[in-house]
Amino acid sequence: MWHEHLINNVFIKQLYNRVPELRDLVIEEFNVSYYGQSIKLSFDMPKWIDIVPKKWELKKYNSIMVELDFWDINDLTFTLGKSKKNDIDINVLDNNKMKIIMRGGINAEFIADAGIIQKIEGYAR
Repeated sequence: MWHEHLINNVFIKQLYNRVPELRDLVIEEFNVSYYGQSIKLSFDMPKWIDIVPKKWELKKYNSIMVELDFWDINDLTFTLGKSKKNDIDINVLDNNKMKIIMRGGINAEFIADAGIIQKIEGYAR
């Protein structure tokens, strides 16, 4: 699963019985930092959460926005498509680097030395 390859993946595993694949996502942000050679990627998860934390119950949160950060980026290519939805695949290569492939509204491919689940925010959908 995609989240197993990222640092700070404990909380997302606590929200789902089985963390969904990254399919039919709405990308909120795709930010490339040249100097830091990093990419910030924010999106809404495609499936409502299964296990609502107690502090979120009062606010009736049932969905999450996830921010992923990748750094030491190599071989970045991207183009914009017409779709509003994206599919994302995150795979580990033989050298323990990650290859990220995005298809849909943003068509991108890049290799990262590391990645982290930087932020998870709950909201009511």
